[in-house]
Amino acid sequence: MQKIRNNDELVLLLMWFKKLMEDTMISMKMRSMHEICFKGALTLMVLALTFVVYLAPANSQGLDTRPPTNLERMNITTTIETVFQGWAQLNLNLYMSAWSFNARQYFKNGTERDYNQILNSRRNAFKKYSRVDYSWTMIGCDIVGNKAYVACSYTMKFFKKNGSSFTENEDEYYTLEIMPDGRWLITENYDYLKIF
Repeated sequence: MQKIRNNDELVLLLMWFKKLMEDTMISMKMRSMHEICFKGALTLMVLALTFVVYLAPANSQGLDTRPPTNLERMNITTTIETVFQGWAQLNLNLYMSAWSFNARQYFKNGTERDYNQILNSRRNAFKKYSRVDYSWTMIGCDIVGNKAYVACSYTMKFFKKNGSSFTENEDEYYTLEIMPDGRWLITENYDYLKIF
């Protein structure tokens, strides 16, 4: 596990962790004093995390947080694999089929994209490349209610049509939500976080 490199990465990571904890609280259906105590504990935890240099939020010990079943893990893995296959095939429809229509993407520089912006960004990006190779690993996965919180590490090599190429080695987080039809779709993506 590597150290967090800058405050932007820490802030983005804390946003993701706060969302995980908020969803845990909602799944517990806490009320009155219990809710106040939980929110106070949550605030203290977030403040404490500001001083932490090693973090692994996908392995958090939140209440009502559980590991995925084998079937859940397989379906969640399939969704994330679809994202990378979309890149490999430069297939926009395949890539976007992994995303919920209310999905958002966040980057450590403060950039935020909604579904349509993700679509337009990938449409433009796919035109630039002749090929994309990839490998990825799921580092951790927790389930809270109907959501999955996934930490991944990936390597992608991009081959441009002009003959040049470059490689990315990054870590990212996904929040996925199970749909009524049983599919897990991405609702949030926090990319370019090198913390593992």
